[in-house]
Amino acid sequence: ATYFGKLHKDVIAKIESLDCSREFASANLSAHVENIRAGAVNRDSKYYEMTKDGFVFLVMGFTGKKAAAFKEAYITEFNRMEAELSSV
Repeated sequence: ATYFGKLHKDVIAKIESLDCSREFASANLSAHVENIRAGAVNRDSKYYEMTKDGFVFLVMGFTGKKAAAFKEAYITEFNRMEAELSSV
């Protein structure tokens, strides 16, 4: 969240609003709750474990300079690999 300039709660909301199939979500996104101490109070904090595919699906919907840089790098690498495979 911090790397992309997002709040944790906003990333959680974005994950929960992803428009992906149930099969994709169950294979790539796993919700968990952890009890953490915040000052003098304990509270539950939700987080997700995700696969690389789940992460890419999420980040492709982000905006901002770092998200744009990620998308550009992803496309560049995809094109490089495609060119390499087509030359074989």
